Amino acid sequence: GGNVNMDDIPSLFDLQKRGKEQKNRRRWDTRCRCMEFLLFLVCEIVFFIIAKPDAKYTLSTNRAAHHIEEIYLKASEFKEIRSSNAYADYLNNTLGKVLVSPGMNSSNVFVVGAVGYL
Repeated sequence: GGNVNMDDIPSLFDLQKRGKEQKNRRRWDTRCRCMEFLLFLVCEIVFFIIAKPDAKYTLSTNRAAHHIEEIYLKASEFKEIRSSNAYADYLNNTLGKVLVSPGMNSSNVFVVGAVGYL
């Protein structure tokens, strides 16, 4: 069992070459991860700048949410639900009439989600 084929042992040059290739791949991977993180930060910052509502927007959204709760979704009815049958009836009738055409405008559906009904 002591026979070793010298052709199976890589030369020092091959080992160094393989090591440099691995080192270059790790560096490239690190650079890509850094660029990915920077791109994520830029996108996050741009999102917060674009999505930052002003006071007027917040006031109008609150009014719209209140209007939807009281007029369309009948929040008082929702608060009175005590059984699974009453809940199913609320979903199929009251909420269904609001969300299915010709119910609420599609531009107002996001407020329903913001209020917590979707």
